[in-house]
Amino acid sequence: MGATQAVEQASKRPGFLAWGIWKDRLALVLLGSGALALLVLVGWLSYRFPSLKPLIPLHFDAEGVADRYGSRIQVFITPFIGFLVLAFNGFLGGLAYRRERMMSYLLWGGAVLAQVLVWVATLGLLERM
Repeated sequence: MGATQAVEQASKRPGFLAWGIWKDRLALVLLGSGALALLVLVGWLSYRFPSLKPLIPLHFDAEGVADRYGSRIQVFITPFIGFLVLAFNGFLGGLAYRRERMMSYLLWGGAVLAQVLVWVATLGLLERM
């Protein structure tokens, strides 16, 4: 039967692949480094998890004495908070990217700084065990 009309061959890509952010190296470095830091922390904690004590200190008073203990699974609360900060700042930065790039960079840089602070908090928590 054959074709009834000539159709020109073309490929269509999803619209989000045409966004300018994929060509912005600073944006990709900020978002990627924050995500990588979080993934490495979760991987490292997962590796160390079997060797942790069943109860770990979660809070310390002004003198450095543990005043609250919890299950070892609670060591993942801090990285979860880091994930929430990364997701929230990533979303807000994505919304602001077209109109105000500097604000996006500051939000994403703040998310990277939050990941560094999450690392410091987690290492400080596990160091006192």
